[in-house]
Amino acid sequence: MGFYKGTEPHGALLRTFVNDIAYDAIRAKAGKYPVNAVLVKDNHMPDGKLDAITAMVKMPEGYYPEGGDWFWVKYFPDGRVDVAGKVAMCAACHAQVKAQDFVFSTPIR
Repeated sequence: MGFYKGTEPHGALLRTFVNDIAYDAIRAKAGKYPVNAVLVKDNHMPDGKLDAITAMVKMPEGYYPEGGDWFWVKYFPDGRVDVAGKVAMCAACHAQVKAQDFVFSTPIR
């Protein structure tokens, strides 16, 4: 996927990448991402400078029901981890799209 307009907290310009597991679920309109689906987002400033990299990894059912069973991680541009795991602020925001399995950028239904 190319760059698209973003919103806070992710940044002005975003680019999303998915692994084959996630891609197949999106194409099939599966309604829910399977375990080991991975979504990675480059978060850029208005001038195009990389601000952060965020990722979601679908975990087995029961891992984090409040967060759609996603493992969340945010990296600084230099690769250091900012937050990871069961991140309440990520889950709370993404709960707005619970019907899309907590994913804003790509319809799964």
